[in-house]
Amino acid sequence: KILENAGTFENEWGSYIRTYQVYGKTIRCEMYPGDEKKRYFHLYHSSYKEAQERTELEDRIHAIEEYYSKVAGEQYVKVPSYEQLFEPVVNDEGILVTVIPRSNEIRKELKLCGYFALISSNEMSAKEAIELYKRRDASEKLFRNDKTFIGNRSYRTYTGESTNGKIFVLFIALIIRNRMYTALKDEMEKMGKEPNYMNVSAAIQELEKIEMVIGTDHVYRMNHAITRYQKDILKAFNMSKESMQGVGDKISKKLKM
Repeated sequence: KILENAGTFENEWGSYIRTYQVYGKTIRCEMYPGDEKKRYFHLYHSSYKEAQERTELEDRIHAIEEYYSKVAGEQYVKVPSYEQLFEPVVNDEGILVTVIPRSNEIRKELKLCGYFALISSNEMSAKEAIELYKRRDASEKLFRNDKTFIGNRSYRTYTGESTNGKIFVLFIALIIRNRMYTALKDEMEKMGKEPNYMNVSAAIQELEKIEMVIGTDHVYRMNHAITRYQKDILKAFNMSKESMQGVGDKISKKLKM
């Protein structure tokens, strides 16, 4: 599907997905002959990914050429992955004489550099599909690397019950962290930039600076004014300076009861 649609969307600005710096296009077709339910193929192209993959492919081709030049005149040992790009010429005694590049296959591999695809059964745009994929990918990486994020490398518990309790708390913490990551990422997309204080760790540090103090009238108020950075972070969580003060008012009312 990629080769069939190559050149139809990579230079169309309306197909550009700024958040992920890719061009995208969605087509609907059968996944295989006779497929009763047509799928949605979301095709993407990245200029950065193309340059990277093309360099890696060219290096691989040069490495294969060097390998064949070294073993030329020796008993040929079949290497299937190499034969996808080069056709070996072997004499009757099984000696490698030379190799011929498979130009069509090499050209095809070069054309595919920078492209990737996602497939969905439900109708959605290329932008919606990659956003859904990236969020799920982020969640999977988050849970896979929980030891790094919240110190799950060692439990430091004595009983099985306390270990189970700690695992449960860590699991809830990971869910909250992932929700914060998603909210901050969505807000950065609205902002059109990626400030260094809009990641989970930095956001928590900024929010920890917000303090409530009780006055002589037994009313809780913020000790310092909300900074611009804190306003941006709170906005990602649908909160504001007023909502923070509202928390203080609720605490004050409960203490007076």
